[in-house]
Amino acid sequence: MKQLHLPGMEPKQKISNEPKSAYVEKQKAKQKPTDPIVNHVIKTMVQYDDVPAEDYAVKYNPTTGLFSNKERDIAFQNYNDAEKWNQSIGVQKKTVKEKPVRPRPFKNEDPTTYPSNPKQKRDMSLWDMMVESAKKPKDRYDREDAKEVKKTIMENYNKPTMRKYLSDDELKLIGKHKSQLKPVEPINIVPINIPRFEPIKKDPETERLEARFKEIIRENEEEKIKNENTGIGGLLGGKI
Repeated sequence: MKQLHLPGMEPKQKISNEPKSAYVEKQKAKQKPTDPIVNHVIKTMVQYDDVPAEDYAVKYNPTTGLFSNKERDIAFQNYNDAEKWNQSIGVQKKTVKEKPVRPRPFKNEDPTTYPSNPKQKRDMSLWDMMVESAKKPKDRYDREDAKEVKKTIMENYNKPTMRKYLSDDELKLIGKHKSQLKPVEPINIVPINIPRFEPIKKDPETERLEARFKEIIRENEEEKIKNENTGIGGLLGGKI
């Protein structure tokens, strides 16, 4: 008869040496530990029996592409499910959650940016899941995560050297995709019609009076010159 054990009290099993693909498939096929009784038992053990919470908390494993605990007997495929599990057993979110890290841009001269690099591969996988989750957050925790993801994307968008590396999905999350931006409308300059003022046409009587006035002025000037050069005025040197 198979010996039964309380959750968390099972004897430690040796990690399987079977091929990675087969191991991953088995992990994916496992039933998720979502039973409320199991959650309660583990949480009680963590709180009162000094059982390290880290033994049950799940973290992302770049080797398997799953979120699993140290013994790999608890595993999740989805980031949100992993976070909810950690919350359900009383693990503080800040102890298991990492600040969103966007993968560094690929550079041919820098091997650490190659997708085959373990750290880069881990960052790329985790970031893709975070972006996908941020598109449609389901609860308060998802919304908090989405806020951090958008903040990280915006920080990269504000750097001219990094903006060109942002994907369409990332740009759409912060409302900066070209399909979301309003096209710049051309400024229509309305020409101003400056009124043209036609010269005032004088009536014949006004023209006659103006001509007569000019004639009187001219006659007076001629008379003055004549008096200065003839008669007594001429003898006195033009001074009367």
